[in-house]
Amino acid sequence: MKKNSFVHRILAPSPFKLGFLLVLISVAIYYSFHNQKPQILNDYDNRITDTMFHIRGPQATTGEVVIVAIDHKSINKYGQWPWPRNIIAQLTDTIARQEPASISLDVVFAGPDRTSPQNLISELLPHTKNSRTQKTLQKLQGNLQFNYDLLLGEALAKTSSVLAYSFLMDIDGEDQTEGRPASSLKITTAPQNISLAGSDLFVAQKAMVNTPTIAVRAKTEGFLNILADNSGVVRKSPLVMLYKGLPYPSLAVESFRIGKDMDQAVIRLEHKAQTGQQKISGMSIGDTFIPTDEKGQLLINYRGPFQKFSYLSAADILSSQEEHDLADKHVIIGIAAQGLYETHTTPYTYSIPGVEIQANIIDNIIAGDPLTHDSDKEVLLTFILLVAGGPISFGTPCLHTASCWRLGRYCCSVGTTGYKLFFLSAEAGRRHHLSLCLPHSCLSLRWSF
Repeated sequence: MKKNSFVHRILAPSPFKLGFLLVLISVAIYYSFHNQKPQILNDYDNRITDTMFHIRGPQATTGEVVIVAIDHKSINKYGQWPWPRNIIAQLTDTIARQEPASISLDVVFAGPDRTSPQNLISELLPHTKNSRTQKTLQKLQGNLQFNYDLLLGEALAKTSSVLAYSFLMDIDGEDQTEGRPASSLKITTAPQNISLAGSDLFVAQKAMVNTPTIAVRAKTEGFLNILADNSGVVRKSPLVMLYKGLPYPSLAVESFRIGKDMDQAVIRLEHKAQTGQQKISGMSIGDTFIPTDEKGQLLINYRGPFQKFSYLSAADILSSQEEHDLADKHVIIGIAAQGLYETHTTPYTYSIPGVEIQANIIDNIIAGDPLTHDSDKEVLLTFILLVAGGPISFGTPCLHTASCWRLGRYCCSVGTTGYKLFFLSAEAGRRHHLSLCLPHSCLSLRWSF
């Protein structure tokens, strides 16, 4: 009888036992995730982070990034896109005279310019029978002013220029490209002599590169790829990708690096106790450290919705004799005419041109305030929240009260569903940042007040 009574007491439900059981189940479920978060938790974290962007509101830019837009005003004045490259050369020369820190072109010049008179002459010569006319055409063909690709290349050679190219992530037919992208950046690792071949960096299969006449004269090149997540929103951007076994930098990285007159970058790796592997933690350019995730992606701290940055029409640059305060600025030339650019979605807007996303990334690097993810804090907070439910449910004076049971159950549910906690911590000067911590993702957003 006593034995049955003892078994009954053991099996009888109580806040203590249910709370303890819930803690064990929650910890077991979380531990089963290992290093891979379920997609549903990723989506949940992303949605809450988007909400926090709207709560924080738009933020001031550094003022050091300017977009020169090929907009509808420019199209109406200079004709349909793509323009003859002598116009792009003239635009580059005009901007370069104001001595910006860098000039980046968010456009790929793949293949020769078909509007170039030199190429048109090559097509006419086989059909010309008159020898005098042939000699005249051949003389004109040798005139450098009729080679628009060369004109653009020479314009880029005279300034701190960055060309864009595009990586293709899927294998679709044979690789028709020749050579590799022409980046002048030397990338090393710290610790040294660690191969990036087994890292989590994105691996490109092809490269859509610029025509050699232009590419060899630019100071450097960077890829312009912008990758959306499963929900179609651009929240991160890779700063480095692997192509044919070598690391290549992005357009934003090269824009910043050229502006700082640096020639080397270091990919930082940290030892992860959970996996025993070296994982990427960020990139250093000079004394600037840029935090990234393990795939080399920067978590973009968006400044606000569309046209948060300073926009100047290319038509105004080309037609005006006045200066536009571009000295020491990072200038990006890109397409901003609706219907011509590829639209992207951000936490602030459903339609934004890629050139402004590039501007956000450069501005983050300059200000040193991209979002950051702390995996160690993530794991620690998760287990603290999970285990907190047990002691609260059975370790307080109000042991068997319904209120303590509800409180303990709530603490456990916080750990399993990923409610946000907020911590304010001071930085230098009057700036503060709002750290948004989930058990499944800890982010840091700048917050000025």
